[in-house]
Amino acid sequence: MRADESFKYNLRFELDIPLVRDDSRTPSENAIDHYRVALVRQDEADDEVVARADLFRICPCSEDVLLAADEIGCPFLERVCAEALDDDGTLASDLEKMFPHDPMTEAHVLTEIEFVASAEQDPLLRVLFVRAILNHISRGFEVLFVEDEPDQLPLWEKTIGARSFGPFIVAAAGYRLPDLRALLDTSMHH
Repeated sequence: MRADESFKYNLRFELDIPLVRDDSRTPSENAIDHYRVALVRQDEADDEVVARADLFRICPCSEDVLLAADEIGCPFLERVCAEALDDDGTLASDLEKMFPHDPMTEAHVLTEIEFVASAEQDPLLRVLFVRAILNHISRGFEVLFVEDEPDQLPLWEKTIGARSFGPFIVAAAGYRLPDLRALLDTSMHH
């Protein structure tokens, strides 16, 4: 995405919500909300999906989230639930200690960020996509796990205040995001 392009980008969220959450529902339907998020480039003629990702919201104090994650079948989600959350979906105390000034009560897991074949995989566009998701989910009490390679941590530190928690890249939604002009620094592109 370059400064001279005149495209407008929006997020599109898709969520299936069971009308009744009771004993007839599977653990994953009660414990984890699964959103499909699309980054949509809009121009006067048409809308084009540029990227997609899966976003999971772990419902705190719910059923066994590891069982629910296993039922969904997403390996990254399963690892987060096994290594960073307690059985009931609450955050592990070691994780809370990493963000002492940010009250956190709810975990979100962002996984499988994929740009469609025709889209340019610009790091700035990837960052803006994740920042927009973080802004949308944020009420100030969330933590976001971003699936990415560990060597990408400096990019996420600079743009969303992420930290490393074991093998995970984690950001607190209460973190004040840097001004967008700071993201236009060319050092992010390489």
